Amino acid sequence: MEEFIMKKSIEQAPELTLLKGNVKGTPEGEKTAGMEYKRTRLSMKLLKYVLEGKYCEFTACQNDDVRLTPMSFAEMQQYTNKMLKTDDDIYAMMAYLVINDLGKVVPFIDQIEKKLKLQSVDHDELLYEGLKQMPKLSKTFSSLESKYQELILSGLKTKFNMGQLVRSENLPVHLIPLTSADYKSIYFYMIHVLYDIGGAAGHVRDDGSIIITEAYW
Repeated sequence: MEEFIMKKSIEQAPELTLLKGNVKGTPEGEKTAGMEYKRTRLSMKLLKYVLEGKYCEFTACQNDDVRLTPMSFAEMQQYTNKMLKTDDDIYAMMAYLVINDLGKVVPFIDQIEKKLKLQSVDHDELLYEGLKQMPKLSKTFSSLESKYQELILSGLKTKFNMGQLVRSENLPVHLIPLTSADYKSIYFYMIHVLYDIGGAAGHVRDDGSIIITEAYW
């Protein structure tokens, strides 16, 4: 897996550098320079741990009373491997995690607002419109095969926030957009969400996932 990542140069993706810079981490505009980079890198590490079966590394930072069980970790592996079957699939998911928070990067936002005349506090909407109408804004996204670009755009188009659903912040009406997406796009989107959420505390600790405990899974 490590050789695969280096071969595809995802570790040197220019978007990772952007995440170290001028970033708005919340709708209120709070700057979180460096934090989004650390979260993204952890998300990528967690996906790698699952693909390689590194249970101890995934749960290293978890206390015994909340630790994800080996059985649940195996379920996560099965869930992930069902969609990510080839090196190209894995690379596309890694790329998805890399570009996930571009909608929070100020230079990216500025270009969208200037060229598309679009303003929004929803970073997923900014990301979707930016990638759809100006894919070359992201070298990583534009390097993907068209089928993977379509998978990512189809998932983003739903504007569905799984994090809000987990926290019971959604209403039934928020599920309606999912009906317009095909199963594969939703599945691909949900795997991205899983690892994005798993790495959300990467700015605090990067030795495994604090978030995906047994209760959370």
